[in-house]
Amino acid sequence: MALLLASAAVVGLLLGCLIRGPQPLIERKYPRIAVSAAYLRDAQNKELSTHTRMRCVFESVYFCCIEVAERHGCRVAHVGHPSLDVIRAGLVEMKEVGELVAAIEVLANWAGDANPLLPPLRLRDACKLAVRVHAATVSMLS
Repeated sequence: MALLLASAAVVGLLLGCLIRGPQPLIERKYPRIAVSAAYLRDAQNKELSTHTRMRCVFESVYFCCIEVAERHGCRVAHVGHPSLDVIRAGLVEMKEVGELVAAIEVLANWAGDANPLLPPLRLRDACKLAVRVHAATVSMLS
C-alpha cells in the first residue's frame, strides 16, 4: 500500500513538472525568486480571495527584497518577518523610490499587523507593483 501511494506521489510530481515546464535558470539559481514567482502567480489567481491575493502580492515583493538585500550585504538570516529594513534595503538597491516604496510599506505594515481588513490599495495596482518589483529583481540578478 505504501509503495502504491509513493508511486502515485512520484507520478503526480512528474506530471506537475511536465505541465509547468522547465524551471527558468534564474529560479534554479535563486530559489527565493522561484518562491516570489509562485506568490505572484497566486496573486493573479482570481479563484483566491482578495485577502489571500493581497497577501501573495506582499510575499512576492518581500522575497524579491530579501534576495536583493542579501546579495548587497544585508544580513537577513535572523530578521523578523516582515522587516521594513529588508524591504527598504532591497528597494534601494533596485533604485525604486517614491510611490512604489510607500505602497510597499503600506503592504508591509498591513502584513505585519495581520489585519483582517484589506490595505488601502487596489488589488490590480498591487499586482502591477509586484510584477514591477519581480521584473526589476530578475533583471538585477541576471
